[in-house]
Amino acid sequence: MNYKILPFSQIKHLLPVDSWAYVRNERNDGEFENESVILLEGDTRLDSLNLDKPFGEESVFIVLVDGNLVVDSYIYNEDTDGATGLTVLGDLQARNVVVGGQEIYVTGNLQVSELFWGDYNHGDLTVAGNAAALLFMDTEEYHVSIHGEKNFTLRINEWDEFGNGYDLDEDLLQEVFMQDCLIQTNEEVMLYRERMLEHFESGR
Repeated sequence: MNYKILPFSQIKHLLPVDSWAYVRNERNDGEFENESVILLEGDTRLDSLNLDKPFGEESVFIVLVDGNLVVDSYIYNEDTDGATGLTVLGDLQARNVVVGGQEIYVTGNLQVSELFWGDYNHGDLTVAGNAAALLFMDTEEYHVSIHGEKNFTLRINEWDEFGNGYDLDEDLLQEVFMQDCLIQTNEEVMLYRERMLEHFESGR
């Protein structure tokens, strides 16, 4: 895969002006100017994308795709407290997306054929166009902003239409997910991210 590693200062003009990274950099006197960005030029197709260490590179602030992005298997990260961000200047298509801990910004449409799961309040998803997924799930105060139409066969989150929080439906989780992707504790059923990744890598 051909890509460039550039400082944020050299690519910031490409970013959406309302993106978190752009706005914060402008407000804080160039806070991110020297951060490393992976730039993929033109329409791009990947087998998978791990946002903990994209393409094996350390300490990457953002992966920026200047075009459409298709990911045949999964987009994933384990570190929901500070993973690499992803900005796509076009449409994003993927089979599965399990993320959190970064900004994901899509200027076009988002199409996920199976699962989108965004977890934890350090993560943001912004889609300027439409978004579709078989199952769309956002948990632990993950932030979602979709400007266009939403087409989700099933939506799971922890908020009702009035903004009140509630526990995830354990029966629904057990109906939707393979049993080895769930961890049963005395108090709740939790989702097992690492096992999901194993299934993604095996094509299941």
